[in-house]
Amino acid sequence: MRMPVPGRINGGFGFPLGFAVTGLTAVAAVAAGGTGHPDAALAALCGAAAVVAVLTTLPAAFGTAAMAWACHSGFVLGRAGELVWTPAAGRAAVILLVTAAAAHGCGLALHHARQRVRRSGPTPARRAATAAVMRGRPAG
Repeated sequence: MRMPVPGRINGGFGFPLGFAVTGLTAVAAVAAGGTGHPDAALAALCGAAAVVAVLTTLPAAFGTAAMAWACHSGFVLGRAGELVWTPAAGRAAVILLVTAAAAHGCGLALHHARQRVRRSGPTPARRAATAAVMRGRPAG
């Protein structure tokens, strides 16, 4: 059994969240005319996949990217809901996977940076300045 990553939405909830966000983004992209502008629809789906990837685990991020690709391939590039296997669909798959991986890595880096700041705590000078301000005296 895997240990949950602190500060992350676990994959059991992260992937369904990604599924819902990606589905809503695809519907909005198609409604906004994304079938005539597949790159704009892909950018919207990359944004949705990136947001979910920052918040959740890597498997959930890749699952969300796969769902985004299926929506792009089936509803933007192909209009009947059937997956199309074209060079544009392959390019979209690579872009979505790279986006998910990069966004997940950025999310982990931010999480670890916040943890380092929290663990380090205030410096003695900052504690003294805060105490002086709390007593009504100017810091310094």
